[in-house]
Amino acid sequence: MYKLLVLDVDGTLLNDEGRISPRNKEAIRKAQDRGVKVVLASGRMFFITKKYADQLNLETPLITYNGALIKDKEDRIISHTPVPLGVTFQVISFTREKKLHLNTYFEDTLYIEEENRFSRYYQNRYGVTPCVVLDLLKFYKEKKKSPTKLLVIIEPGEMEKWFPLFQEKFSDKLYLTQSEGRHIELLHPQVSKVFALKKIVDLYRIKREEIIAIGDGVNDIEMIKYAGLGVAMENSSSLVKEVAEYIAPSNTKDGVAETIERFILNKSGK
Repeated sequence: MYKLLVLDVDGTLLNDEGRISPRNKEAIRKAQDRGVKVVLASGRMFFITKKYADQLNLETPLITYNGALIKDKEDRIISHTPVPLGVTFQVISFTREKKLHLNTYFEDTLYIEEENRFSRYYQNRYGVTPCVVLDLLKFYKEKKKSPTKLLVIIEPGEMEKWFPLFQEKFSDKLYLTQSEGRHIELLHPQVSKVFALKKIVDLYRIKREEIIAIGDGVNDIEMIKYAGLGVAMENSSSLVKEVAEYIAPSNTKDGVAETIERFILNKSGK
């Protein structure tokens, strides 16, 4: 019997309009009625992820920033593992040198050095208004505290060009992953969604085989591999599908609901 359902948000729980479909909502409600705990695991900021949790009436902790921050519904920190400050300075300098746009996240606020087409794309897509500080190096040196996450936005189709460069420069210092096809995410070297998932597992004393994890992105691969049942969405890349035990319909065809109905509500034979 499955006791924990872990859901990625973008491309998994949400459809292409950025909404939770009525069928997904109903299936999640029925899973909760069966006693299954439902946890959202997102690369997004806490305050945005919480909006979706509130729509689903979830009482469980939220995995945000790809696992760097776990908070409960009352905004209390369960775990926070920020990017080391020294490496933060290195990333800021490197992105300046390469003329790349850098998002930095501190205390659930987005800080950037300048508004440009990349910041406008991000704001339009995710509804996050950035705070412009002009000099990120000075900002973090004065704060003497680390950002929760760093995110580089690149042009579409340039991941194969830039990601290997960041791996070469920072893979021994940070955890690097990709999202949305044009985001390079840099986090504390211990951090990932599965890093946070293990903390949730310890909190609820749930076994791996009692977990279903559903996702669509490269940053979901580790938690899909870790779960008792790892599920990839049909809209996932081949890298994600290769590690999954089950391929659900796409996010536009209520793949989350179909998985719940099949494996938790037992509507299709399991």
